[in-house]
Amino acid sequence: HRNAWVSLTNSVIEATFVDTHTDAGRSWSHGFFFRKVDRLYYILSISSRGYWSLDRRDNVPPYDAIEVQFGFSSNIQTGAGVENHVRVIALDDRGWLFINGVFESELDLSVVDSAGTVSVIGVWFNGDEHPGESTVYKDFSVRPIELAYGPEDGEIEHKADENRVDTHPTRAQIADGIIEAYFVNPLFVPPGQWSSGFIFRDNWNSGPYVVVISGQPAWYHELWVEDGWERLAVERASNVGTGAGATNLLRLIAIGERGYLFINGSYVADLDLSDLTGEGGVEAVASLFRGHSVKGTSTPFERFAVWSIAELP
Repeated sequence: HRNAWVSLTNSVIEATFVDTHTDAGRSWSHGFFFRKVDRLYYILSISSRGYWSLDRRDNVPPYDAIEVQFGFSSNIQTGAGVENHVRVIALDDRGWLFINGVFESELDLSVVDSAGTVSVIGVWFNGDEHPGESTVYKDFSVRPIELAYGPEDGEIEHKADENRVDTHPTRAQIADGIIEAYFVNPLFVPPGQWSSGFIFRDNWNSGPYVVVISGQPAWYHELWVEDGWERLAVERASNVGTGAGATNLLRLIAIGERGYLFINGSYVADLDLSDLTGEGGVEAVASLFRGHSVKGTSTPFERFAVWSIAELP
């Protein structure tokens, strides 16, 4: 293995693994150690058998690996000479796994929650080590995740101004990051006529993006262009709670040209962020659409937080 010589709790870890074997039947397993302190750490691996696994080692005898999660993935390329890109995002007691750019699974990181070192590993499972050969990897990187705002509870007052949307600002300025909040559906509005979410990558030169859920129920992804919102995507969202006073968890992970949207803990869609990749501000937003802002009411939110993912050096 190769140590990245950083000690982190929260990070984005990624690398591309290259299978240099000419024998299509030759087995392999690659991945990462992370949050490693002595014998205590997590191991995330993918294998030539098409499986990914999250294992854990503890600081108690017999120091065997403990399986935490595993699954089969059609996203793992298993033929001879293939490449596989693996990304792990670790944030406090949870994580997210992406294989070849596709979201694969949420990860349970609740046991080992302390800072530790990160390493890329060439072989994990017995039988996958072949004397005289080596594991080729490229673009191995570890990017720290830092809290940029919150968590904060509050509410967004409806101003009923047709020329602007109702927002709660932050001082966070991010390009890549994680944004999440629990939104409480406003009271005293017509059924289904509400929208809650985030404005992000907001700067003076271009943008911003906005992503919201609404009482239809649906989610929307839009980009501000000149003097109006351009709709990039819209889909029905059956897992959105639509009743007055219902609470919905909205989470957005933005990395480079792609975003990943989660509603109430479930992954729902990739977002195209290629038009605007630079750093910008973040706000919570309510009543994005005409008629959704009702004077005298508000949209409460809970645990609104923004984490920044450091840029690559």
